[in-house]
Amino acid sequence: MHIHRGNIVFTPTPQDFVTVEGGYLVVDGGTIVECVEELSDAHAGVPVTDHGDRLIIPGFTDAHVHASQLPITGLQCSTELIDWLHTLTFPQESGLHDPDYADAVYTQFVDALLRNGITGSVVMGTIHDTTGILVDKLAAAGLRGCVAKVSRDQNTPEDCRADTVQEIADSRRFIEDNLGKSPLVIPAIAPSVSMVCSRELMAGLAEQAAEFDIPCHMHLAENRTEVELTLKMYPDCADFVETYERAGLMKNANTVVAHAIHLTDREKQVIRDTGILIAHCPHSNLNLLSGVMKLAEYHDLGIRVGLGSDISAGHQLNMFSNIVAAIQSGAMNVLTERTSRPVLAAEAFYCATKGGGSFFGRTGSFEPGYAFDALIVDDSMWTRYKQMSLAQRIEKLIYCGDDRNVEHVYVEGRRLR
Repeated sequence: MHIHRGNIVFTPTPQDFVTVEGGYLVVDGGTIVECVEELSDAHAGVPVTDHGDRLIIPGFTDAHVHASQLPITGLQCSTELIDWLHTLTFPQESGLHDPDYADAVYTQFVDALLRNGITGSVVMGTIHDTTGILVDKLAAAGLRGCVAKVSRDQNTPEDCRADTVQEIADSRRFIEDNLGKSPLVIPAIAPSVSMVCSRELMAGLAEQAAEFDIPCHMHLAENRTEVELTLKMYPDCADFVETYERAGLMKNANTVVAHAIHLTDREKQVIRDTGILIAHCPHSNLNLLSGVMKLAEYHDLGIRVGLGSDISAGHQLNMFSNIVAAIQSGAMNVLTERTSRPVLAAEAFYCATKGGGSFFGRTGSFEPGYAFDALIVDDSMWTRYKQMSLAQRIEKLIYCGDDRNVEHVYVEGRRLR
C-alpha cells in the first residue's frame, strides 16, 4: 500500500470537478482504495509520497489517434477529408511498410504520449504487420493502449489496401501475434471506414472481434461528402451506422467510433443503447472542415464520449489543448443555435479522463477501485505570481497547460517518468 499527497482534482461525472486541497490518495497494488482529506490511524506506517503543492489529476486517454501519421502533423489543414487522405495521408501510411521507419515513428509517438501524460490511447496503425512494433513500444513503456491494424480492401491506393481474403488473414495474424503480449495493451480490429471496406471484409473482421473478444475501432460520419458517397455504395442502408450493423459490427460497447458528427436520431439511439464510445475529435473536425460535433447534446442523451487528438488531422497531442477545443466547439454550437447549452470545462475534462478512460475499464478517475493512472502537474509558473483557488488552478491549467507542466506520470501505481 502507498499514499500520494497533493492537490487532487478529478471529475467522477461530467457536471463538476471534485477538488481536495492537500488531500491523500490511498493506493493498493496500483488500485485506488480511497481519496481522503485527512489520514486516520488506520494509515499509520503506510509510506507517503508528498507531492507538495502540485496538482494530482487522472491520466489522459486519447480515444482516437493515428500513430503512423505523427510525421505529417500540422500539414495541409483546411483540406477536406477525402482530398487530404489521397494527397497526404495515404502516401505517409504507405511508408510504414518499412520496419526501420515504423520503428522510428512509433518510438517518437510513444515518447510523445508519455511526455503529454496520455496514459491510455486507442490507436490506429496501418495495414502493415509493422503495426505490431507499436504494440511492443507501448508495452515496453508501461502505457495502456488499444492498437488496431487498419484494414482496407477498396477505394484506396494499391499500397494502402489488400484483397479481401488477404486482409482478413492479415488481421487474424496480427491479433494472434499480439494478444496477450501485455496486460495493458490489447489488439483490435479496424475496418477503417465503410467507404474503403467491402461488406465481406467488415463481416470477417466482426467475426474476429467476437471470436477473440477484442474491440472494434472505426470512423463514423466524419464528413458530409463521405456520408453521401458511403450511402451510394451501400444503397440498402438507411444511414451510415447501418453499413456497419449489416456487417455484424456495432453490437457491443467494446467499440470506438471516431467523429460521429453527422448522425441521424436513429444512429444516436443505437450508439446510446449499445454503450459504444464516441471519440470526439474537435481539432480534426475543424481542421478538415468536417463539422462540429454536438458534445453537450450527446451527453444529455446519455451517449458515452471520449476525447481524441486524431493526429494528424488534429494538430495537438497536448490534451489540454484538445479539452479547450471541445469547449470552444461547444460554444460554436450555442452561437449557431445548434445546441441549447455550452460545453462546461469539467465536461470536456471528463471526456479526456473518465469518459475515454472507461474504454479500458475503471480508469480516468480517483474513485475507489479505479487504477491509479495519474499525472503530477507543476503549475507553479502561475501560482507564484497570483494566489488562486484550486478550482481556478485547474481552469488555468486546462487553458494554458502543456507537456511542460506534466512532471510525473503513473500507470497502475507505477511511475513511468
